[in-house]
Amino acid sequence: MLQAFTITNNEANQRYDKFLRKFFKPYQLVTLKDIYAWMRKWYIKINWRKWKENYRVQLDDIITFDRIPEQEQKKFFSTKEEAIQHIDLERVKQWIVYEDENRLAFNKPAGLVIHWWTKNEHSTSLHDILQQYTLSQGVVATATFAPSFCYRLDKDTSGVIIAATTYPALQLLNQLIRERQVTKSYHAIVIGKTPDTWSIEVPLFKGFDKKLWRSKSFVNQERGQHATTHFKKVQDITDDKLGELSLLNIKIETGRMHQIRIHMAHEGYPVLWDIMYGSPVINRLAHKHLKINRQLLHASTYTFYDSIQKKEIAITAPLPPDIKKMCY
Repeated sequence: MLQAFTITNNEANQRYDKFLRKFFKPYQLVTLKDIYAWMRKWYIKINWRKWKENYRVQLDDIITFDRIPEQEQKKFFSTKEEAIQHIDLERVKQWIVYEDENRLAFNKPAGLVIHWWTKNEHSTSLHDILQQYTLSQGVVATATFAPSFCYRLDKDTSGVIIAATTYPALQLLNQLIRERQVTKSYHAIVIGKTPDTWSIEVPLFKGFDKKLWRSKSFVNQERGQHATTHFKKVQDITDDKLGELSLLNIKIETGRMHQIRIHMAHEGYPVLWDIMYGSPVINRLAHKHLKINRQLLHASTYTFYDSIQKKEIAITAPLPPDIKKMCY
């Protein structure tokens, strides 16, 4: 039976109820109703005192669970079991483009999902890889914190993806993202000959596509959220089968779902082999003649100021082979 837990730097400064929700997440039989009831009835205490749910836990606080009734303790014996597949850590090391004591960045290959979901329940996610790699480096997850990615990339988008390996680093980067204090740069190959530079400010609405049975972004002037994307052409490309293409450098001020892909499609220059927003005819030709089987979108650079280390950090992932072979 659980007895006590001491707050470390990776848990400090969280709301008491938020900490407990994460702490009990592995225990499938423990409900939110249980958690709030145990706080209210003083079954769970901080430093042997009762506290309200909005208290922020502090470094070295001691959380005790020793008063939870015996008939409810059975809920702690049903934990979520995760199947850990064999992961080649030597290969994983080749994907790492940045690492320090607070964070880790991968050059994510296309085709790899960030998190587990039902459609890839038998495949390894980058989250699985992160947990296994950091564990091999001596980073031990606690009851309420494990190394975590600070944002997402689509399965078929390659490039820079950053994980925090400490809770303060996760808080910092989440704050910088909310305040738009990060610079995100992408490269993409799009269909058509684009202008040299231009910007798009078109509001996007996150909806659901019943045909595809998944979330999808839509241009919507009334209900959409502000979204701004800046483009600069790097190179014109002419292909015998596909016609005019363009290699673009893209910077986004906002981070809406599928923002680059929907903005490009809205402007008439869809990302090559984007099966959701792109051109089915050109995509089929690209697959047949060039063996392209994913949207040619790559997260190239992520830049931010790290107040922990007091310096600017710029993390870059080189262009992948499927984009490079079409350009140079």
